[in-house]
This record gives sequence, C-alpha cells and structure tokens, in this order.
Amino acid sequence: MTEEYDQELENELMEVAFGEVTKTSREIFLKLGREYVDGEVLFQEGDEGSCLYVILSGTVVITKKGENGSFIELAQLKQGEILGEMSHFDELPRSATATAHGDTRVLVFSRANFSLIFQLHPKWTTKLVAGLSQRISNSIKELDS
Repeated sequence: MTEEYDQELENELMEVAFGEVTKTSREIFLKLGREYVDGEVLFQEGDEGSCLYVILSGTVVITKKGENGSFIELAQLKQGEILGEMSHFDELPRSATATAHGDTRVLVFSRANFSLIFQLHPKWTTKLVAGLSQRISNSIKELDS
C-alpha cells in the first residue's frame, strides 16, 4: 500500500520533530492520534506490525504470553516513550502485547511519516536508540536473575 504525499502532514510532522512530542497540535492529533481506554489493546503478540507509537499521555503495559498461558509483564511505558518500533523496523510479527492502562493517548506513525521525522531531527534517533538499549539491558538483567 502506498501513501499519498501530503504537504500539510509533512509540515505538521516537522512541528512534531522540532517540538515537544507530548505537546502536539489538535491538527496533528486528528491526523496521527488515537485514544485508548483502560484495558484496550493497541496491538497483540503475533500481529503484523507496520506502525510505531509515541505515548502522549497515560501508560501502556507490555506483556508476553508465558508457557502456561499466563501473561508476563515486561514493561510499563509512559509519556514520551516509543513502542512498537521492533516490528516497525524489522517487519516481523509483534513480539509482545501492548495494552492501555488508564486512558491513553498516542501518536501512530507509519513507516513513511516516521522516516520523515527521523530524518528531520537527530533527537528522535538518540531517543529511539536509548530506549532500545534500555530494553536490551532490562532483558539481560531478567535472564541473569
């Protein structure tokens, strides 16, 4: 599926790239935003993933199915954090389930519109790499315990 070029969206994404992601305009939220209620699933483990999310407000709990069918909580992500990036970049199925904890607002980025922001502002690159590094570190600690 190809995305139509949208100059207005590009201009709004530049605002996101150069501003505080948690202070988005109404117009940006109307195009890229999504609201979830407590307990609503953003995506499930095994789903095909083509987008990533930035949390504007609320909390998203990341869980994975355990051996006995129970769910293991891997993380609680909060305002300003990115999720869904693994499937976004490697194009593999989602490795975990993301569920809203309380009312949650996010921006949802396709590959095309996130690539534009990624190119416009190196801060996003640093934030993404730092987040991935922290998750790898947490995984190693879990394996060691």
